[in-house]
Amino acid sequence: MTCSNVLIRNPHTVAADAPLRNAVALLRSHRIKALPVVDARGKYLGLFGIRSLMQHILPRAATLGAAGGIADLGFMHDSLQDVRDRYQALLDRPVADLVDASIPRLSEQTPLMEALLLLHRHNHLLPVVDASGALVGIVTTWEVFSRVAFEGAE
Repeated sequence: MTCSNVLIRNPHTVAADAPLRNAVALLRSHRIKALPVVDARGKYLGLFGIRSLMQHILPRAATLGAAGGIADLGFMHDSLQDVRDRYQALLDRPVADLVDASIPRLSEQTPLMEALLLLHRHNHLLPVVDASGALVGIVTTWEVFSRVAFEGAE
């Protein structure tokens, strides 16, 4: 079995040049954690999601380093308004400024077991691209789990 068997085609996407506020509105309206970011030709550039946003809202010291930065921010006295101010400062930036290009890309021929391992390791949806880098669809933990747990069980 390959990724083509669990692929979600035509997922919601966001354009790289769209303002962040539009991407956040899509995340909220569809209640999803991340969106593939594409250029005008449909080429996949990376993901934008809640994790990307949180990385820019948290104090910088919390996100630096291999271990994820400072583990305990209890000593910081940022108010909710401080966090809101950091969030508001991001909203007019283009999504491309916050794109995460580190998530592995799959092809439709990627074996399902490899996709499962990558889903486990990255805890994120995985983009599926064609040979030219155009987004074909996404693979999510839920889609894979649904095929494993429920297909043929009815």
